[in-house]
Amino acid sequence: MMHGFENKRVTEHVMWVEENTESLLECAARCGQHDLAVTCGYNPNTLECVAYSARFTDPSTVAYVDNSKYRMYSLNLVTVTAEPPLGICDTSDDCPVVDTECMEGECVCNITQVFSYAVAGCVQGCSQYSKTFTKFAGRVIWEHDDLLLGTLTEDECQAACVIETSIVCKTAQYSPVTSLCVLSSSGWLDVDVSDRATRESYNIHIRHCDF
Repeated sequence: MMHGFENKRVTEHVMWVEENTESLLECAARCGQHDLAVTCGYNPNTLECVAYSARFTDPSTVAYVDNSKYRMYSLNLVTVTAEPPLGICDTSDDCPVVDTECMEGECVCNITQVFSYAVAGCVQGCSQYSKTFTKFAGRVIWEHDDLLLGTLTEDECQAACVIETSIVCKTAQYSPVTSLCVLSSSGWLDVDVSDRATRESYNIHIRHCDF
């Protein structure tokens, strides 16, 4: 949440307004589907979701109207090209970057690493996190659940990780079977080997670095 903008609805740089948006998570997921959206606004009373094409840091520098319960959130957007940043592939031999593998036609950092936009490669830690993820199907971390959220889609689970402020969300785990979403401040290498597992009923989404 963007502090200083509580109960203020910015009226500049509005891309679109969606009505009847049932939750903040749904709003964040809708905003996240648009590459140019970098800020998202939501009012749980009016169910309006607003996407903005600019970042805002100081309410005194922009036009706004008073709007009770309205909150604004930074999407922490990074630019992602149409082609996967580490390249396309048929096999892992097509991926020249160290610690990468071929997964569903795209070169990605292996599960022990985290993709960094700044170095266009794989690292083992982030100082800042982006709004994008690498999905590893059938993998899960046990005993490191910070927040459990039910009845979400997989995209909404990722969006929940991006906007969560009570923890630094590093992984979003999702069960397509139960629609359970688990947010964690722990990455794959942050936990003991005994807490890592292969389970077909879960997917783990590892959040990328935004530095």
